[in-house]
Amino acid sequence: MSISKKVETKIIKKIIKYRKDGFNDYQIKLSLIRNNYPPHTIDNLLEESLNYREKEHHIQLIISIIALIVILPLLFLSLKMTASPEYETCTNEYCFIAQSKLCRPALFETTIGDFSVLFTSESCTVTKKVTGYHGEDSELNNLIGKSLTCSYEKYLFDKEHLKSLSYSIENCHGDLRNHVV
Repeated sequence: MSISKKVETKIIKKIIKYRKDGFNDYQIKLSLIRNNYPPHTIDNLLEESLNYREKEHHIQLIISIIALIVILPLLFLSLKMTASPEYETCTNEYCFIAQSKLCRPALFETTIGDFSVLFTSESCTVTKKVTGYHGEDSELNNLIGKSLTCSYEKYLFDKEHLKSLSYSIENCHGDLRNHVV
């Protein structure tokens, strides 16, 4: 009895299922012989089912690899886009000014008078945060932790921001504003 390729594929899938269900090849062969399939055809299909399963496994492996190749870069890109910007830690005012003029994220810590101030630049805004006070007026210790955020236009960052807490105060907001006016 000759069987079509479509029927062969169907039988191979049944053989694979029977194996998964715990039947051995002898049991499977007896069942197929009872359904009038010739023994030599069954032997060939049992052998092909091993290759078919291996091919199926290779196809799944290839699809998984392709999925990883596509998904990992997309995942990395989405994480990169949602992550906070990486700040350039500047050790001098020239670095901070250059980064700020380009509206790039940057950090710079310096002193203005008796105050230690952390400057943060990002998206054409500069934040001045008082991180310490080294003077004699103990009341000014209340300013530690307070900040002021000022906006500016790209390429127009003024270095005077680094010399005064109150510079360009009209373009600023924050809890430090009421204390430096």
